[in-house]
Amino acid sequence: MNDRQRRGCLLVNSTLESAPHDEELQRIMATFLSEVESFFLRCVTLGQRDDTIPKAQSAEDLARLLLNVLLGIRVLARVRPDRKLLEGLVRPVFALLDNASPNETSSQKQGR
Repeated sequence: MNDRQRRGCLLVNSTLESAPHDEELQRIMATFLSEVESFFLRCVTLGQRDDTIPKAQSAEDLARLLLNVLLGIRVLARVRPDRKLLEGLVRPVFALLDNASPNETSSQKQGR
């Protein structure tokens, strides 16, 4: 939220504004986005392996969801930099990734 001039995210801006007109930049941006997705995939896979993330959705789908949420938040933060709004977008994603039983307390989650 330190983007007071609302310039936005360099990755998002470059992808939307320049990449469609520049094939080399388009390849660079696609590669970087794939790397971000791969990072999320590694994280989700590890979480599903140690049962901290539910297995109801595939790791691949969750990684793509996280990439989409990240990019969506970066775009929305540029036009509506409202902390409450942005936090409200993230809470359901955390809930989706949380494998705690409904009766588990926060301290029990932290001990996992």
